[in-house]
Amino acid sequence: MPNGVITALLGDPSDPTDSGKVRILAENPEIGKQLGGPLRGFQRLPVMGRYRAIYRVFPQRSVVAIVLVGVRRQGSSSDAYERMQRLLDRHSLPVILGPAGKDLFR
Repeated sequence: MPNGVITALLGDPSDPTDSGKVRILAENPEIGKQLGGPLRGFQRLPVMGRYRAIYRVFPQRSVVAIVLVGVRRQGSSSDAYERMQRLLDRHSLPVILGPAGKDLFR
């Protein structure tokens, strides 16, 4: 992933006004667009250019989980949404533990 994408996500440490997309999500998790179809329940947020962050909000736990950051390449197997669909198909989502050790994705 290019350095510019990482800076867009996390913010530029040399610029106090640039807090990055992660902080924006933390402050307003509903800012992204809801995804539909098999990705229902997830949202997307443009990061930089064609890069997208795909995430899920768990409001009952005050958690925003960024699951994948990738490039939008419609029709390509490396497309961010295609990659996300493969993760769901293989049940390969990361484990995110909430209270009492419960996995929030399951």
